[in-house]
Amino acid sequence: EEIGVEHKGIGDVLAQNRLAVPMSQREYSWEAEHVNDLLSDFTNAIANNQATYFLGTIVLTSGEGDIPEVSDGQQRLATSTILLAAIRDYFYRTGDIKRAASIEQTFLRTTDIKTTDTVPKLRLNVDDNEFFTKSVLSSPDSPDRRVEPKKDSHKRIRKASELATQHLEDILTPYKKESMKTDRLIEWVDFIQHGSEVIVLRVPDRLNAFVMFETLNDRGLRASQADLLKNHLLSQAASRIVEGQQKWAHMVGVLESLGQEDVTVTYLHHLLITQHGPTKAREVFDKVKQVVNSQNRALELLDELAEGANDYAALFNSDHKKWNEYGTSTRNHLATINRDLRVLQIRPLMFAV
Repeated sequence: EEIGVEHKGIGDVLAQNRLAVPMSQREYSWEAEHVNDLLSDFTNAIANNQATYFLGTIVLTSGEGDIPEVSDGQQRLATSTILLAAIRDYFYRTGDIKRAASIEQTFLRTTDIKTTDTVPKLRLNVDDNEFFTKSVLSSPDSPDRRVEPKKDSHKRIRKASELATQHLEDILTPYKKESMKTDRLIEWVDFIQHGSEVIVLRVPDRLNAFVMFETLNDRGLRASQADLLKNHLLSQAASRIVEGQQKWAHMVGVLESLGQEDVTVTYLHHLLITQHGPTKAREVFDKVKQVVNSQNRALELLDELAEGANDYAALFNSDHKKWNEYGTSTRNHLATINRDLRVLQIRPLMFAV
């Protein structure tokens, strides 16, 4: 019983498997902002002709019979299913029954060869599965679609479906001919199936899955991001690498004195926000590669990192010498933010100011 590793599109994961979310897993939890993030990321990747977009890791364990259980990745699988169902619904409403049936048979539902029952490709946990099956997977003309949400997770599933449907309408609006709309949706289906890539880890039991999940989400993964950023900057510094190393070491020394986990990547993330506006954490490395493409730019950013570290460190410490000229009230306000309110989201704004 070895750990298996596969690299494929998330649509292929749905197409090639029947999957089940175990009872121990939480319900569907993505809010509107998470769904919109995924939809906009897909839109940007397709618009920019990106061959692939990495969605992260999915962990599967041995489940009931030959149906693997989803230990990590439920939200991404469920939301991708909701998006594919919305595309199926569009084809169904426009009379393109064959394409609607193809999407349903490939990604959404299949026939159990033993019982001849129609079963979902993705079965959610006991709290969500019936609502998910009726409101998302069933045919658009089925009376099951009128099921009412009874739980907050049901409302989130319903909202995700509405957002997916609206998003498809938005991306199709510029096209007048139905054939062009069809081509656009086929492009989306192909991207979900092959381009939105995941690493699938198949582990033999729940214990290994838990250890795997904890490891993937541990600080080691964040630390590796810091190493990637450092290597990129120093490689661009080229002949002035020693100078670059000194600046990086100065920054790390200041930040490590704070005793905060993963502070290097967080600091760089916040610095990029102050310079380039809203930037997602997962976009940090790509953004740095985009803006640092020469020796001079690498050293400029390393300078900014070294110089900004002291100001950033002061945001964590109301006793920092930076606040000497600001008076007691500023120190008290900072202490309130850090000690009592524990506000994290405001730190990029404070850093920019």
